[in-house]
Amino acid sequence: MSVLIKGGRIITAADDYVGDDYVEGERITLIGESLDVDADHCAFLWDGQKSMGTDDFSKIPNGAPGLENRLHMSHEFGVRTGRINLNRMVELLSTNPAKLFGLYPRKGTIAPGSDADIVVFDPDKRHLITAETQQSRSDYNLDEGTEVTGSPEVVLLRGSVIVENGGLVVEPGVGQFVERAAFGQELLPVAAR
Repeated sequence: MSVLIKGGRIITAADDYVGDDYVEGERITLIGESLDVDADHCAFLWDGQKSMGTDDFSKIPNGAPGLENRLHMSHEFGVRTGRINLNRMVELLSTNPAKLFGLYPRKGTIAPGSDADIVVFDPDKRHLITAETQQSRSDYNLDEGTEVTGSPEVVLLRGSVIVENGGLVVEPGVGQFVERAAFGQELLPVAAR
């Protein structure tokens, strides 16, 4: 039963889990050939949601928390190990997803007319990943106890600071709907519309 319980935490469609019980080299090797780093992120609670499958695997809701630590884990197990460089990490985490979802060049690049969504990243800052300190409402973290080197300092959305000193510094409602381009078309920057 303990295998089912532990395994139920990582039931996802796109396995983005890296930890002590995962062959981390296999996942990171694939990053070098991938278009992006994706996950089946869903911040289910362990207690009362994921645990519904304790006795019946088919009742485990699909998805797992992980989006919040994607940058940490990609930097630690990709860049710091020499499997990818910083430019490739940005391409995998920002540029390519924006292109795949029809949001480029409004998102995924720093250019005139783009939204100026920027992460100021300290590659030397130590960070311990824990559910207790995460922003997500999930009560567990797949990477619990992983210490990484490299962490965001400041996050800007459309040029305004939204995260600083590890916390959200804006009120709810700051988000905006972002129109996507139709398949095969390019979303024009705001200034070009």
